[in-house]
Amino acid sequence: MYTSVTQNSSTSLESVGAGLELFFIVPELMNLTFLLLGIYGMYKGIEIQHPLYAILFFNLIVPLISTVINITVFGFVSLEIYLNVSSLTSAFSVYFHGMCWMLSSLIRYLYIMHNDWLFSKFPDVKKQCWIALGLEITLTILLMTPVVWTAVLLGSYAFEN
Repeated sequence: MYTSVTQNSSTSLESVGAGLELFFIVPELMNLTFLLLGIYGMYKGIEIQHPLYAILFFNLIVPLISTVINITVFGFVSLEIYLNVSSLTSAFSVYFHGMCWMLSSLIRYLYIMHNDWLFSKFPDVKKQCWIALGLEITLTILLMTPVVWTAVLLGSYAFEN
């Protein structure tokens, strides 16, 4: 009788484990679908050569890369490592999103208030686009570095005991 109880509880734990796997991966697959649809619609609908729209387009590309990393890593690592990777990629996406909207506000301000100055300094729109994307990536990394450093530092303290 004890053997059958043990087998039943191990079977139920395996089914719970499979359910937890679906709990983690299904939202990522839904996210992937909606991001791909949004990227396709944006690519077909607007001129991405403009700095403002390039930043907004890139704002969809970064979460797409984050989602692909999360889906790819999920099958190869333990749940604890997956949660750490997923948290890091999600945090990067959130920081990138914030920088995207900050820079889009700055670009709108420059185009509305200082259009002559902007085109006298950077007459090529593609150059403006690359400067805006480079500034967005640089600011995201600079502002995320203290947060990641603090998390790593506190994580190392947690495992010392």
